[in-house]
Amino acid sequence: MYKFNPHINVTSLFHRRTTKLNRRGDMYPTREWLLGLFVFTLLIVVGGLYNTHKFWLYKNIHTYEATFSEKVPTYDTSSVEQALQIFKNRSTAYEALKTPSVVVQQIPISEEVVSTSSVDAIRETATISSTTLDGSE
Repeated sequence: MYKFNPHINVTSLFHRRTTKLNRRGDMYPTREWLLGLFVFTLLIVVGGLYNTHKFWLYKNIHTYEATFSEKVPTYDTSSVEQALQIFKNRSTAYEALKTPSVVVQQIPISEEVVSTSSVDAIRETATISSTTLDGSE
């Protein structure tokens, strides 16, 4: 007759013999179901105790209404007018930036085509321009 011995069962699970492939002692459906139900019940009880503790902890916290006196602010008309003028100036400056006040006109550039293909003509043009820069002519 088989007696439940947790030490032998645990060691037999981790130290299997290679000669036996299927051992009936390793798997008991009733034991597995009871172990699963025990763990489930334990989780439910621990979670319930934790939530009950948190409920009793936060149950006695009272919210107090803040006492304050309501003051209506008084506005000085000159300061309000001054602030409105500042914001009007800002808005007009912004609108001036949005509208294009400077018109750029493109000036047509005349393209002169120089048809010199010889190296001597280029050298001659370079020497003429260098003498006019020096002012020696």
